[in-house]
Amino acid sequence: MTLPRPAFLACAGADAMFSALQTKIVAPAARGGLPAIYNLREFASDRDLMSHGPSIRDAYAGAAMSADRVLEGANPADIPAVQPVRSARVINVATVRSLGAPVPQELLPRVDTVIQ
Repeated sequence: MTLPRPAFLACAGADAMFSALQTKIVAPAARGGLPAIYNLREFASDRDLMSHGPSIRDAYAGAAMSADRVLEGANPADIPAVQPVRSARVINVATVRSLGAPVPQELLPRVDTVIQ
């Protein structure tokens, strides 16, 4: 039985293991010419089509600030949970071109970062 080739790859994972395996996830999709969309900003810079979501660096910075408050003597129960406040849209134009697709000009003004 032969499975049909997927049209694109959409990955939604934001845990530490997913982040640690970034290159092992990104590389096969890029080698196979499969457009991939991720929910983490850091993935779009690594040969993939686009991303829309928070930055891992911002999340770790927020965690470090909370840890710092605990180390300074704050009660952990008094520290509010922090949600990401920024969401970045990134498009990798080089990947779009390598897939032989046109660069959607109407999308470019809506993204935060364009990777050439």
